[in-house]
Amino acid sequence: MVLLIKQTRKATAPSLNPSPKASHNRKMASLFFCCAIQAAFLMQCQSTKPRPNVGPEDTLKQRVSALEHERLGPSSLGAAVAMPTDNTEYIISRKEEAIPLLVEALKQKDKPILVGYAAYCLRRLASDQGSEAAGSTKSELSKRDKDLTYEQRFAFGELTEYLESLKAKENK
Repeated sequence: MVLLIKQTRKATAPSLNPSPKASHNRKMASLFFCCAIQAAFLMQCQSTKPRPNVGPEDTLKQRVSALEHERLGPSSLGAAVAMPTDNTEYIISRKEEAIPLLVEALKQKDKPILVGYAAYCLRRLASDQGSEAAGSTKSELSKRDKDLTYEQRFAFGELTEYLESLKAKENK
């Protein structure tokens, strides 16, 4: 009788050893899931990674110089645009105090991301104090025209937006 029950259980019980194909599919699904979690974690770490020269007791000058390490915003027709960041919002909140530092940043032609974000901040502040520096930097970039890097095209686009906003302000 006991032997008959054991044989019946063997015949009707689901197999504890899945087929090799099912086992392979589970392993691949687990691997994919782990990779997806790791990618999401890595992206989260990248977005919260502290920027160079930026700490809790920031000075305005450190924030302006940190603009050169900001990420570029979305791209349209091969040129990126600036986007609001913690640094830009902090700088803009300091208003008149920030303008001389931003004008100096416009003159650093070898740092196109800094130049682009400085122009972006000045445009949002609606300050005309950087118009001369912006015009000079823009004309130097326009001489290179076809040899511009992606970052230089970003700076050129932000300088153009800034100078056009000043012209629009004059025409009002």
